[in-house]
Parts: sequence; C-alpha cells; structure tokens
Amino acid sequence: MKLHYFFIINSSDCISNNFKAIKQFLTSGKWPSDLQYLLKHIWAVFFLVGAIYRAKKAIIVGDPLQVRPVTTMPSAMNDTLLEYYHVDKTWSVLEESVQTLSDRVNVYGTEIIKYANSQWVGCPLRVHRRYIAPMFSIANKIAYDNFFSR
Repeated sequence: MKLHYFFIINSSDCISNNFKAIKQFLTSGKWPSDLQYLLKHIWAVFFLVGAIYRAKKAIIVGDPLQVRPVTTMPSAMNDTLLEYYHVDKTWSVLEESVQTLSDRVNVYGTEIIKYANSQWVGCPLRVHRRYIAPMFSIANKIAYDNFFSR
C-alpha cells in the first residue's frame, strides 16, 4: 500500500488528468476521439490495487443464479471500452459478473437447467451456510427450480 501511496502522490498530475477525462466523459456521455490514447491508462488507474486484475490464477466462488451482476460503470463507458479493446458485448460487465465470466472459461463445472434454459456453472458452490433451513429451501426453489432435491 505504501508503494501505491507514493506512486499516486508522485503521479498526481497524470492521475488527475485521467480523472478529468473521465469526468468530461461522464458529463457528456461520449468519449472524446482525441483522448482515445488515455483509455488504457485510465483502466490501469482504476485497477491500481486490483488483485484479480494482477492475478495469474484466481478461484472465483459465487452463485450467478441467485445474484445478478452489480456494477456502477456507466453504459457509455462500458461500450467505449468494449469498442476500444475490440471485445464482444457478450463480455460486458453490465450484463455479466466476475462469476459468470470466470464460469464461461472454466473447464470444470456442470450445466444447470432451469425453466428450459441451461447455464454452465464452473465449480458450482455445493456447500455453504445457506444450506441450513429455511434458507436452503428458499434458494433452491427460487434459483434452482428445486434442482438439489432431486
């Protein structure tokens, strides 16, 4: 943390300019074409202490069938980043969570079928504190269509 602190203090002008560009973007809703080169630097500033961003391997544990993704990123910024990095919208952080994105590339898991729709869940969470009544029966009914009672 001290390293990050000193980096921020000594790079405050650059970081400040990045945040000014973000503010300009958020107020206008459009990324200025003359500031395209800043996108990768802004992304790096957002993840200055991002553990998952820096990790070579990570274990992501969660339940995408129970909790929808939560994001505070404006859709215009998300779309700009997807376009800049030539990333398909199926990888959008507005539609997907860290859990569903990691599930997508996980070779271990299972196909969960709910209401004629299927979803790949990598390393499904089988045991957790919610397996105690009444939370288990409620979650099982709502999220899994009673999958775990079969």
